[in-house]
Amino acid sequence: MSSFGIHLPPTVMTAQAGEAAFFYGTLMHPKIIKRVLSNKGNHLTVCPAILLDYTRHQVKHADYPGVVPYAQTRRLLGGDLAEPERCVRGSLVFGLTKEDFRLLDIFEGSEYTQYRISAHPLGQPEPLDRASLQTLPASPIPPSPSDLRTSVSAYTYIYTAGLEFLTPDIWSYDTFVKEKLWRWVNDDDDEEYAETDAKRHLVATDFIDESDSTEDMTGFGKAMLSEFCFDEGYVNLNHGSFGSLPRQVLDATEIMAREAEGAPDLFMRRTYLQLLANVRARIAKFINAEADECVIVPNTTHGINTVLMNINWKEGDIIVAFTTTYGAVGSTLRAVRDRNLGLSLKIINLTYPMRHVELLEMFKKELASIPRRDGQTVLCVLDGIVSVPGVIMPWQEMCKICKDYKVLSLVDGAHLVGQIPVDLDAAKPDFWISNCHKWLYSKRGSAILYVPHRNQHFITIALPVSIGYVSPDDPPPRLDGPARFVRLFEWTGTIDMIPFLSIDAALNFREAIGGEKKINDYCHSMAMQGGRRLAAVLGTRALDETGELTASMTNVLVPVDISQFSGEELGALLSNFNNTLLDKYNCFAGIYFHDKKCWVRCSAQIWIELSDFEYVGKALLEICRDYAKRGVDVPAAADVIMDEEEFEDH
Repeated sequence: MSSFGIHLPPTVMTAQAGEAAFFYGTLMHPKIIKRVLSNKGNHLTVCPAILLDYTRHQVKHADYPGVVPYAQTRRLLGGDLAEPERCVRGSLVFGLTKEDFRLLDIFEGSEYTQYRISAHPLGQPEPLDRASLQTLPASPIPPSPSDLRTSVSAYTYIYTAGLEFLTPDIWSYDTFVKEKLWRWVNDDDDEEYAETDAKRHLVATDFIDESDSTEDMTGFGKAMLSEFCFDEGYVNLNHGSFGSLPRQVLDATEIMAREAEGAPDLFMRRTYLQLLANVRARIAKFINAEADECVIVPNTTHGINTVLMNINWKEGDIIVAFTTTYGAVGSTLRAVRDRNLGLSLKIINLTYPMRHVELLEMFKKELASIPRRDGQTVLCVLDGIVSVPGVIMPWQEMCKICKDYKVLSLVDGAHLVGQIPVDLDAAKPDFWISNCHKWLYSKRGSAILYVPHRNQHFITIALPVSIGYVSPDDPPPRLDGPARFVRLFEWTGTIDMIPFLSIDAALNFREAIGGEKKINDYCHSMAMQGGRRLAAVLGTRALDETGELTASMTNVLVPVDISQFSGEELGALLSNFNNTLLDKYNCFAGIYFHDKKCWVRCSAQIWIELSDFEYVGKALLEICRDYAKRGVDVPAAADVIMDEEEFEDH
């Protein structure tokens, strides 16, 4: 029962083999249910059906609905519905096995509870593998109860997360098919999937039994190690910190480096600028932006500093951030505050695991609580994917909320590009930065700074300030608009430009090995499966057991109690884990502390297999057992204690 008191019939049960289920949301679509069940549904039949005395409502910030008993609908609506509207049109599926229900339970997640109900068929069942959209009900007025066929006992998934997460709007399957279905299935014959592979960002390939070989399905796995530059035997589960360079990209950078050294002036004065323009054009297309909205900078921290140092802060202005904001960015925020009298920081506390719907509701309340005045600047620094814990933030929705509350959005997307698809034209952040040397496979350090045309007037200097700066005192003609913005960043002093240019080779490599969907699907599936395998080895749990928070990084609890540790002891424990993993086991994964617990963040990549998670898990288990016997030695002069995020480049 939620805080709104959702009372349900006392028929919560576990479905048995050969049972029927009533589906009322996305699972009404035959392609989606087949994908979730990881089979063609040859053993199933389906027919349209109706469920009386329940209503179906839109889940906030989601494509899918939740069904609740009509007794609760009045509380949600603040009134009654006409009697014909007190029902839900859906589909009855017959012949479901225990394995089918296991996969359905995973797909539905913790927001729903399985209940037995009675639904009325509206037609004759037909094989699911021949079912089409026409088999399923649209939205005509339902027949009167006296005209209905005899009811059938079936299971359905009732929304039990709480009425506060539902809108009063009645969810429409017709609207879903017309406006949202493209996000869940493609029209291609091979049935490649998008949002279905992510029920709340949950990739459906994760539902494949772990005994199936993900490596065999994709061609990825240990065979890909030869494409990278790792030492023999090194197990790298920490790609997310510094990235990993493919040999093909390294070879391309060496060719460019030799060209630069062969004729330095020709390369620096002419060739470099031509190649850089091509890189900006390609990466802009990759993130669905305009080329003159994108410039290349060394890393995300550099890009965030650039934006924050360009804002003309005034007394009463506010920067909003989170307790999970990356450590270096937090230091930048404090430095900006300390240099601008009257500027204040508002830090929102986040403790994971936290569902996106909870975070979005909290975020709106926090922004609404900020006292506002005319001329005030409020800017929010939000993550695309948090560094630690390595979880997805609903950053696109948060950008829209920022706009609603007249707050500038600055997205720290250090882990975004190459890990999940990005569409900046749709998300419309005010400022956005992402590393390319992490998940995109370019050479360290290279990152993309995006500033839409509407906000380029904010950016008057690059860091460091160099030849591209345009002063109001400069005689005309002066560069203006996008040309001025791009010129600022083309040359900020003599550095090695090759990493910037390597983005082109990185994109070529990704295309050559199968493209974005193939890479991202494999890495996500491996993160989910690997997290479960690692948790089994450690005897603990994964932070995200549903997949909503997971892209290509998984977070697993480490079995060591740190609740009473001092700062010095935490620093010593972290050093012990890091040094032992490197020196004794020739591997690495990111240890960090969150919510007074010790966690490990593992990055799935195209060379990773489940055996790598097992190896690192056994290493961590041995370190924990050694700690249990000996404790942690704190040096007399302890090193500077590391923040949670300091194990990685930004």
